[in-house]
Amino acid sequence: MNNSHLNRFLLVTMFGFISAVAVCQEVDPRSAEESATRVRREYLQQLAHQYSLASSSQEETFTLTEDALLFYSNPTKALGSTHGASFLWLDGKRPVAACSFSIRRPNDSVGLEFSSFVDAALECRRDGELIWNPRTWNSEPAKISGAPEPAAQATRRLVQMRAVARQFRSTCYDRRSGEPTELRLLPQPLYRYEDVNSGVVDGAVFAYVISNDPELLLRLEAIESNGTRVWQGSFARMTSRQLAVTTEKTAIWEVANYYDGVRSSNRPYLEAGAEGREGLEEFQRSQSQSADIR
Repeated sequence: MNNSHLNRFLLVTMFGFISAVAVCQEVDPRSAEESATRVRREYLQQLAHQYSLASSSQEETFTLTEDALLFYSNPTKALGSTHGASFLWLDGKRPVAACSFSIRRPNDSVGLEFSSFVDAALECRRDGELIWNPRTWNSEPAKISGAPEPAAQATRRLVQMRAVARQFRSTCYDRRSGEPTELRLLPQPLYRYEDVNSGVVDGAVFAYVISNDPELLLRLEAIESNGTRVWQGSFARMTSRQLAVTTEKTAIWEVANYYDGVRSSNRPYLEAGAEGREGLEEFQRSQSQSADIR
């Protein structure tokens, strides 16, 4: 090979190498989006664990689920969530209350929602500051009329629970227009458990959603008492909108718009701001610095 051919060969090879490096250095938009989502989810999880829940007497403290049971977004609302995460506080294994944290459009502020399943006085605190102190539940647990006796097998009970959850039609209403939006049931429960000490043979928490944003939760339990098993259910709202639950044409449960009443931290549902965008920005900076150190 003469020098001319050799030089051309080297130039072509070098050009190909440089092009390959340039392609490798291009940022994949999907990868960048996935990375941003991961950081935001981590931020919401660490934020949730800054809140503690206990009985008002402080004799009982409740455990937050370690990881989010559901990550969600809601593109249907102008002020909806870009990223959200839902958790439960547990007494042993039994859900006591639910909470969601969401990063919201348009300015990345963070909102929180708390909702109680129990007829008891609770206190939720962050860094010692009282945030929420409900005195009762959203709805009293009630026997599911017409439901079959809970099956002996766990797999069969899950089939029964899904069938019961499907019986409920849930609708929320826009505060200004009154326009109804029917909620969609997620077929897979967010959480499943048993609590023999409370007589709960089997239990599950189902979510009714817009997009995949939970607006209503159903705590459904197979209760055993004196050798008899029955299905029992109760609802917890996860939206400030007016809600109505029906079966066929029978009204089961309804709550008014949260902002139409007197807003108070001692109600069974709370919607409030958790942090401005500064909290997310600070977390993102700390994550970036940690990555640089590694």
